Amino acid sequence: MGPGSHKAYILFMIRMVMRKLLIVSFLMAVMLCGCGKHDDKKTAIGIGYAYVNYPEQKLELVYADGTADSCELYPEGDGMDDISYANGNYYFYNIYNSNIVRYDRDKGEMITILDKSKYKGIAPDQDGVEIGHIEPLNEDDKAAIYFKFTGNETIKGIFLIDDGELEFLCDSDSMYSFSSDKNKEHLYVRQKGKLVSFNVKDGTSEVLIDNFEPYIFDITPSADKIAYFIDKTAYIYDVKQDHEDDITDLDLPANKISISDDGKWVAFENIGAVGYIYPARDEHIYLYDCENDELHDIASGNVGTDYGGFDLQE
Repeated sequence: MGPGSHKAYILFMIRMVMRKLLIVSFLMAVMLCGCGKHDDKKTAIGIGYAYVNYPEQKLELVYADGTADSCELYPEGDGMDDISYANGNYYFYNIYNSNIVRYDRDKGEMITILDKSKYKGIAPDQDGVEIGHIEPLNEDDKAAIYFKFTGNETIKGIFLIDDGELEFLCDSDSMYSFSSDKNKEHLYVRQKGKLVSFNVKDGTSEVLIDNFEPYIFDITPSADKIAYFIDKTAYIYDVKQDHEDDITDLDLPANKISISDDGKWVAFENIGAVGYIYPARDEHIYLYDCENDELHDIASGNVGTDYGGFDLQE
């Protein structure tokens, strides 16, 4: 091999190595960010989320540490709803059979935490059940969830799931306007236009804000900051300073908002459709940097995805 050929060979090998490094870097970025289209800006926080892949009939789970998992929809039907996250596991219910279930990350399987047969104990003469938000609490099979039972009488409000049983906890203005702190020991509920804190252990309550009207919200552990939507605008409210900042105006409806423990990051889903009519969806997850006033488009899905259950970790 002559000097010219040797030089060409070395350049060829350098190009091959650089190409492989680029491919590896790209794959690592995809693994860290999850699925779909991702923002190329690096952030100081990891975001976990779950989404329903309707065409493949699977539930895809992405964790804040960069790992991912996938499982079949449970147990029949073609959907999950109101995906929430706590204790390292994802919680949701099946749209059609209305069992309340969680995906156990360690066991790699779905576990029923409340069977729909228990609904008869609350409303024996029911002819319809409407389920809203589910908020996991500080134990694996303990959660707060909104139910509306219709029949001879209407029974609605937030109920507590504990050890496979269902009991009434409190009234709520909306099926989505309640949250818990990250320690999962207090429940924050919009009740008669007020933000009320409920101690899940002893049942005591305290009014935090007298005038509180958001549709859906999430709260920091200290209850110092609250992230929420009013119409198509996302806000952060500082309880101590009694100050409200709007994050961004959205052209389309948004849902499933979550704020980090330190109040510096907010994640939310833009459902990308007027109403919830499948398949007219182009969903996005946005991550907002409160300190730098930057909005990152973390992931997007075309027809047949349903994001939710955000987990923000430093």
